[in-house]
Amino acid sequence: MTRQIITPGTILEVFLSETLYAYGQVVSRSEIAFFDYIGKQITDLSELDSVLNDTLFIIPVMNSAITRGRWKKIAKRPLREAFLSPRDYFVVDQISKSIQIYRSSDDSMRPGTAKQAMQLECAAVWSAEHVEDRLRDHYLGKKNMWLEQLREPLTAIL
Repeated sequence: MTRQIITPGTILEVFLSETLYAYGQVVSRSEIAFFDYIGKQITDLSELDSVLNDTLFIIPVMNSAITRGRWKKIAKRPLREAFLSPRDYFVVDQISKSIQIYRSSDDSMRPGTAKQAMQLECAAVWSAEHVEDRLRDHYLGKKNMWLEQLREPLTAIL
């Protein structure tokens, strides 16, 4: 298979099972926005825009999900204004238990609180398989073990 290039604006099709697909959009070289849709495969690209309305989450994902073709590039759309804004993520020092807020756009860090961090995603790069689990779990109404594992240090502090 030809190696796929990571291009902001690219719409990705995420295979979850024989009958279920999810969709995401490349926001930056490492971040992907995942949309609030799980359902049949969209074969008519004119239907695609109706799927791209609500965002579930934006997270850093390993490049291999795209470059190795696990997630198929199916279209390209302009990035929403909201996707162009800097994103913050939380970091918990495992020794001191101090919380930092990481800004991805400029690699800056500032002190934060557990309350602030609970509103953010963890500064962790997700594997394709873990993202797929998280999407499935979301639609099944289940807690996701990977997300819970990342938030565990925060719940211990609260």
